[in-house]
Amino acid sequence: MTIPFFLKRAIHQKAQKQAEQKLRCFSDSKKIVILTSEKLEEVQVNMKWLAQTYPHFENIQLFNFSKDKTALSQNFQNVSMKEVNHRNFTFFGDLKKEHSNELLSKDYDLLINADSSSSLFLHLLASSLKADFKTGISDEVCKNLYKIKVYAQQEIGFKEYIEQTSNYLEALCGKGNT
Repeated sequence: MTIPFFLKRAIHQKAQKQAEQKLRCFSDSKKIVILTSEKLEEVQVNMKWLAQTYPHFENIQLFNFSKDKTALSQNFQNVSMKEVNHRNFTFFGDLKKEHSNELLSKDYDLLINADSSSSLFLHLLASSLKADFKTGISDEVCKNLYKIKVYAQQEIGFKEYIEQTSNYLEALCGKGNT
């Protein structure tokens, strides 16, 4: 099991090295990646909702952090889901070689960390993924990781968080009716 100290250190180091991020409108993005940590049944419901709500996206990649020992992959229309777990990471907080090529081979327009539990593993994955723009829930560990942090007044679900993030990004770009 990776010690939280090593995860936090790896997140901080990778966040310092990441390329400059430029504001990205939600509607102008074609390839997005969303990070979550929910039960499989809920992820499947979210996949269908994403596919129905955002059919114009080329690809929506979901990475779901799971406590299960096996990591599943599923596809539904333009939405792909890959489960990750602590076994994908080394003791010192890096992605294992056999997983890093598969997980890090793509570039994304937008990364949204929609994980309300603020998993250090997902923050580390967010710091490792290549995305033009990254947004997520603020956390003391991730000061420099997300260019924009989206807060909610109260705890909200996945769909509401994605909608609020979409509206917020559109408003920042001068689009939408927020």
